[in-house]
Amino acid sequence: QAPNDGNITDSLGWALYNLGYYRMATDYLEKAAEIEPSNAVISDHLGDAYWFGDRKNEARFQWKHALTMKDDSGELIRSDVKSKIENGIKKEPSLSYDKNIIEEQIKLISKE
Repeated sequence: QAPNDGNITDSLGWALYNLGYYRMATDYLEKAAEIEPSNAVISDHLGDAYWFGDRKNEARFQWKHALTMKDDSGELIRSDVKSKIENGIKKEPSLSYDKNIIEEQIKLISKE
């Protein structure tokens, strides 16, 4: 169950995305976008998850949407978003953590 806080829900979705769980990430990121529809970073993240979920048109829509919004956090790198719109994403995210350990922790959290 995703919390009712857009930033927390986005963070959960983004963590799943970085683990390669694109469909599961999409569920959280869509929920985050519902909670905070004017958050540029969430739209950017959702676009990335859509891209690797083979939803290319929806990805580009989200990236374009992200560029229309103000980013108070300063996290959105507009030139990167523009590049994704034009070229897509060429490389999947690389893990900097041990995926097996993270999966074990996810299972433990899910049981609580």
